[in-house]
Amino acid sequence: MDTGLVLQLTAASDHLIGLLDRIGDLLAQRAVEHVRDIMPGRTHAMHAVPTTFGAKLAGYLDDFTHHRARAIQTRRGVATISLYGAGGTSAAYGEQSQQIRRLAAAELGLEAGDVPWHVSRGRLAEWAQSWILTIGTAARFAREVIDLSRNEIAEVSERQGHHRGASSTMPQKRNPITSETIVGCSIIAGALSAAVARIMEPGHERAAGEWHAEWFVLPTLASLAGASLSGMVDLVTGMQIDADRMRADLDLDHGLIMAEAYMIGLAPAFGRERAHDVVYEAAQTSRSENIGLLDALVRTVPRDQLDAVHSIDPAAYVGEAPHVVETAVAAWTAGKGPVR
Repeated sequence: MDTGLVLQLTAASDHLIGLLDRIGDLLAQRAVEHVRDIMPGRTHAMHAVPTTFGAKLAGYLDDFTHHRARAIQTRRGVATISLYGAGGTSAAYGEQSQQIRRLAAAELGLEAGDVPWHVSRGRLAEWAQSWILTIGTAARFAREVIDLSRNEIAEVSERQGHHRGASSTMPQKRNPITSETIVGCSIIAGALSAAVARIMEPGHERAAGEWHAEWFVLPTLASLAGASLSGMVDLVTGMQIDADRMRADLDLDHGLIMAEAYMIGLAPAFGRERAHDVVYEAAQTSRSENIGLLDALVRTVPRDQLDAVHSIDPAAYVGEAPHVVETAVAAWTAGKGPVR
């Protein structure tokens, strides 16, 4: 039964890694397409500093690069035959037990170790946790799409389709249904992670209940991973990006998203802490009087320091964003080695 299980897990791995390949290629392509599409970076769900949509996608691409490498490693880990007799000694196979095991493994395309793994379930737990982590990243991406597709933001949306995401009572609705499915899969996978830890507990030479839990947990995780990654392929392929809306959203808060840039500009004259206080006070004025941050700073900064306060294009304050995309795409391309 364990040999049958690992045959299923290796076949599932091959399918899932194929989906990872498609996801990585799509993310790389779209990251390059949007390498300079500037948008608000958000921390604690609030405007922070400018970034680019390409840099955002590059972060996900880097995650999936690591997930792919881990998936290949765990696939190799589980692809080992279990043919050791009732208690792991292979006594019933006689003097040719090792040869029998090797011939059977070769026939099935598996490895043939000489140490039994009846109760050593680490390779299975690693396989399961690898896909739980992958599903989690897919859910993080899906959550990003859900948040960015909100009417108040409207920077990204899922693909269109007749009645796709529609409501039975609200005709205007275009709900992010693929993203929601992925998030749902992740919730279930996260709950199953506790069971994965428990399958490590079998005693003596054969499990007494822990083995049986695997029969539900591992196939379910494979199915959840398949659903999540298929959804990711659909999501990345069809998502619509409104670069103009991203650029416009930078100005929603009176230019306050450039506060860090002004603080850095004033730091040589004031020191970092005093510069922070000066810009903080200007930000409060900007909000209370409904004026731009730059206008508020001009009032606050001493006349001899006004040279440090000038209009800064957010596109000039994205730091290494283009390099981040280049690096992530190169790492993905370099890491696409063979599965076996």
